Amino acid sequence: MEERNEQQALLESVRAALEGCDEQEREALGHELAALAEGFAGAAEWEAEQLARSEARVQMEQRLTEYEQQVGALRLQAQELKQMKRAAAAAFFVQAGAVDGEYLAERLGEQIRFQDGEIGEPAALIKAAREQYPALFKKELVGVRPAEVKEIHEPVRELSFLERARLYEQRPMDYRRAFGR
Repeated sequence: MEERNEQQALLESVRAALEGCDEQEREALGHELAALAEGFAGAAEWEAEQLARSEARVQMEQRLTEYEQQVGALRLQAQELKQMKRAAAAAFFVQAGAVDGEYLAERLGEQIRFQDGEIGEPAALIKAAREQYPALFKKELVGVRPAEVKEIHEPVRELSFLERARLYEQRPMDYRRAFGR
């Protein structure tokens, strides 16, 4: 608004100056006015660019916020998947006769590979676990109470490996009752 008033005042002063001028002075003033108009046009373009940049910045910040939320959700999913894999590996080791499947899953975590939701090369993994940690496959450990083996209910036996791992993670007491650990 203030800029508009300045422009209006300038226009009035130019009109007043043109009334008392001859042709050469009018031509010189015309050139000055053209330069002044170009300056105003340049300033208007600059302001328009700044406005566009600020709008683009707001849009960019919104997209950045959306991406940060997506990354956070993906990290949470990755953490949940990691926990599920660890629980599945622990259940796998317990089923193979280990006294402490969680410990083995933690120690051998880098060696455990999953293929299509199942542990890949299970025989090689059990062999490596038995070689590196033979004490964890003994029936009794000094100072450690071994798991009691209980009768496994038929519906629990039919669970896939991942379903057993989910049961182990989500309802550990039910898993212990069914599998004795």
